[in-house]
Amino acid sequence: MQEARGPEEVMAAASRVREIARRDPYASGTTAASVLAVLSEVVECDHASLARWHPAERRHISLADDYSPSQREYLNARQHTDPLFTFTLRYRCPLWLRDLAPGLRAVSTTIRDVIEPSGFEDGMTQCLFSSDGRYVGVLNLSMKRRRLRLRSTDLVPALLGDCLAAIVDAPLPERGAPPPGWATETCTLAVPHSPQSAPAPTSGPVPAWLGNVVPLGHAVRRAAARRILPTTILVPHGRHLLELRLAHQGNMIIATCRSGPHPAGLSLRELQVLAELSAGHTNHEIAARLFVSSRTVATHIEHILAKLGVANRAAAASHAGAWGLETSG
Repeated sequence: MQEARGPEEVMAAASRVREIARRDPYASGTTAASVLAVLSEVVECDHASLARWHPAERRHISLADDYSPSQREYLNARQHTDPLFTFTLRYRCPLWLRDLAPGLRAVSTTIRDVIEPSGFEDGMTQCLFSSDGRYVGVLNLSMKRRRLRLRSTDLVPALLGDCLAAIVDAPLPERGAPPPGWATETCTLAVPHSPQSAPAPTSGPVPAWLGNVVPLGHAVRRAAARRILPTTILVPHGRHLLELRLAHQGNMIIATCRSGPHPAGLSLRELQVLAELSAGHTNHEIAARLFVSSRTVATHIEHILAKLGVANRAAAASHAGAWGLETSG
C-alpha cells in the first residue's frame, strides 16, 4: 500500500480497519486476525500482535499474531515486566522504536531479547485502555526496515485505540480454548436490570459449582452501573473466584461465568477481604459482613499487603480496581 499523503487517506484507512472490527465485536480471535491483516497493510509492518491482558494470570494472551513462537511467548509472558513497557503504560501513548532516547533503549529487555536478535529496525507498542480506564491489552508492530520519519499512516493505530481496546476486551467466544488457568466449565446468566428479578441461566439449570446466583446478580448490576460494558469483573463467590464477562443484550446484562485462578496468590478469603476493603468498608464492617473477628480481618489485610508488595490499604484497593474485583451480594 502506498503511503497515505493526506488526512482523507489516513481517515479512510482508519475507517477500513474500524469497519472490520464492527462486523463481529464479540468474536475476538477472528476479528483480531482480520483487523491485524488490514492494519499491517496500512502501516506496512512485517509482524503484528494484538493481545488481551489477563489480570489473574498476570500475562498477555495473544488473540492474533504472526511472530515466531519464542517471540510470542516473550510478548505474552514477559513484555509487561520491561521497564520500557511500564513507561508506555504510564503515559498511554504509542511508543515508536525510532523515537526512543538511548537511555530508554538501554534498559529495555524487549529490545535486548527480541528486537535486536530478530533484526527489527523499527516498531511500535501501543497499550490499550477501556472506556472506564482499565488496561485491557496491547498492540505490537515490528518492521525489518528502519523508518527515518513518521508516515501519515503511522497515525492510524493511535486513531483506533478505542476500537482495538473493544476487540481485546470483548467477551470470549463460547467455543474454542479458554485462556490459560480458566476452568473449562462455564455458565451464562441473563441478569435483569431490576433487583427484584433473579438472574437465570440462558440454557439448562444452574450448575452446582455456581451455587446461589442471586448475590451474583447484585454484583453484576453494581458493576454495570459503574462501568462501560463489555467489561470483566472478579467476584469471590462460594468456594470459587469467578471471572464474569459482562455485556449488554437488549434489556438484560449477559454474564458469562468461569471459575478462574487467584491473582497475586491471594486466598479466597483474602480476596473477599480485599473486595470489601476496596468498597470502602472498615475492619469492623468487614468483620460483620464476613462473620469473622476484627483481629482476623486485620491479619488478612497484613497478608494482602505483603503479597501485593504495597504499603497501605489505598494501594491494595488500586490493585482490586485494576482486576475489577467486586463483592458478592
